[in-house]
Amino acid sequence: MRRSWSSPRARWTSSTWCVLIASALVFGAIHLTNAVGMDLPSLLVQALYSTVIGLFLDAIYLRSDDIATVILAHTAIDFSNQIFATQPTSASIPMILVFVAALAALLAYSLWLMRGMPKA
Repeated sequence: MRRSWSSPRARWTSSTWCVLIASALVFGAIHLTNAVGMDLPSLLVQALYSTVIGLFLDAIYLRSDDIATVILAHTAIDFSNQIFATQPTSASIPMILVFVAALAALLAYSLWLMRGMPKA
């Protein structure tokens, strides 16, 4: 049986990447409201972090085809942020390097999750 055109796995084309990137950018932009009152470096970190998280949630949805899984992942991310939150202005160089490494690992994992998706 053929999958519906609305299914996230129905087609995997170059336009799919455009939609994924656009979705991640919108997710990042929406979450800039969390950065009200931050200085410019903190604002840029928030934007980059939220955009990568958006791509990660896109990957989860593409793999699971289940919005509840995405909601659970978003909740877990928000919960962990509340536990481990620190002020970026007081972060040390090692802390920043750990953050960048974790963000790079999350981005790599997101791309790995999207590997081998069906081609159009």
